[in-house]
Amino acid sequence: MDLIKQLVKEGFEKQAKILEKYVLNSIWITTKPSGEAKFKLGESKIGGCPHLPPDFQWPKWSGKPLAFLAQFNLERVSPYDAQGLLPPSGMLYFFHEGGNDVWGFDPKDKDGFRAIYYPGSVSGLRVAPLPDSLEKDGIFFGPCKLTFEKTKSYPLGEYFGTLGEQVSFESKKTRDAFDDIVFQYYEESKGPNHKLFGYPDLIQGEIFLEAQLVSSGLYCGDASGYRDPRAKELEKGVKDWMLLFQIDTDDNADMMWGDAGTVYYIIKKEDLRNRNFDAAWSAFQCY
Repeated sequence: MDLIKQLVKEGFEKQAKILEKYVLNSIWITTKPSGEAKFKLGESKIGGCPHLPPDFQWPKWSGKPLAFLAQFNLERVSPYDAQGLLPPSGMLYFFHEGGNDVWGFDPKDKDGFRAIYYPGSVSGLRVAPLPDSLEKDGIFFGPCKLTFEKTKSYPLGEYFGTLGEQVSFESKKTRDAFDDIVFQYYEESKGPNHKLFGYPDLIQGEIFLEAQLVSSGLYCGDASGYRDPRAKELEKGVKDWMLLFQIDTDDNADMMWGDAGTVYYIIKKEDLRNRNFDAAWSAFQCY
C-alpha cells in the first residue's frame, strides 16, 4: 500500500501532507535462509558466520563473546542509500550480547553491543569460525541472504503523537478511520521489520532520550536517570540521534528477541558523518 495515496483517497489530505513533511529515507531489508557455503566472501548477511579481517578481535562482554547479528557490504548497500549516509565501501558489522542481560538502559551495557566499521577491501576477509564458547553456550543465528529496497519511513506510532495539533482530527470516528488505514499499512509490510535508517518501530517507548542519558552515564532502568539534575541539559542533544539499524525477531534466522522484540542501533549524526560507529548505542525492546 502507498500510505500517502491511500490517506488522500480517504480524505486525510492534511495528515498526509504532514507525514510527507517529516518523511525519512530508509532501506528495507528482507531475509531468506541460506547455507553458509552459498555466500560470496563479503556478502551482506544476517546470522551465520561473519566474514572478518584476519586481525579482527571478536568483541566480548563480561568475558563472553557477543553474538554475531549482521554484516553489510557497503558497496552493495550504497545504491539504496538515498542520502549517502554510509561509507561507499567497506563492511559494517553488528554484534550483541543476545538480549538476556543487555537492554541498553544501563551505562554498564556499553560493551554488550558493537557496531564495527571495516574500511578495507572484502578480498582480505575470511569466513570466521565462531568462538568455541559461543557455539556451546551463546547465541547463534541462522544465516540469511538479504535483499534491499529503498523505502519511505513515516512518523507513525510513538512519533505520530509528537506532531500534536498538526495532525488533529475532527472526531474520534475520523481518528479511528485514520488508524485503520495505518494498521492496514503495517499489516501489508513485507515481514520482519529489519531496516537501515528511518523511524524506529518502537514497542516500549522512545529510545533517543534514553540513549542520550545512558551514554552520558545516567541509569535509565527506572525514573532516576530522567530525574537526575543533569538530564534537563542533556535533553537538548536528543535531536542529535538517529536510527542506524533495526533488527527484528525473524523466524528465518531463528532469531527471537525476548517476546517478539526488536534491537535498535542508534547513533549521533555527527558520529555517523565521522564514521565513528563505535559510538553507536543500542536499545532492546519486546512485548
